Order: sequence, then structure tokens, then C-alpha cells
Amino acid sequence: MSHTLPSALIAATLLVTPLAGFAWQDPPLLLAQAEQDDPARQAAAERAAEMTGGKVLSAEPDSVDGKRVFRVKVLTPDGHVKTVVIETGTR
Repeated sequence: MSHTLPSALIAATLLVTPLAGFAWQDPPLLLAQAEQDDPARQAAAERAAEMTGGKVLSAEPDSVDGKRVFRVKVLTPDGHVKTVVIETGTR
């Protein structure tokens, strides 16, 4: 019985130790692979990330006045979600 607690502590320490010093690094763009396959969507996402300094959450195609655009949702550095409209230059 006295060996149960130290064994549990050793096991827990071994499980947690590899995580010590681990720093999570988010990719600048959080688009799913299917979304990354569209070069226009990827370009719009990159532009929105550069403009806001934030991380892209989604980029959805849309049309405004007959022009193709992407509505890009970005998580800003201050923690707000902002929608940026990026024109693609095509109709």
C-alpha cells in the first residue's frame, strides 16, 4: 500500500515532464486544408492577417457589387474577432 502513492507520483511526473517548456505556436493562418487549396482564398487570408496583425479564423467567398470578395474573420491581437472584406480583383 505504501508503494502505491510514490508510484502514482512518479507516473504523473513522467507524463507531465515532456510538456514542461513546451510553447504552443499557432500558425499565422488557421484555415483548413480544403480552404488552403484555393489560391485566391489563401491570398485573401494572408492579406487580412497582414492588415490586422491577427490570426485568420475563416475566409468565405462572397460578392459585393458584382465583384468577387472574401469575408475574412480574424482574431485580433487584443482578442476581438473582426471581419475584413478583401477584394480579389475578379468578377
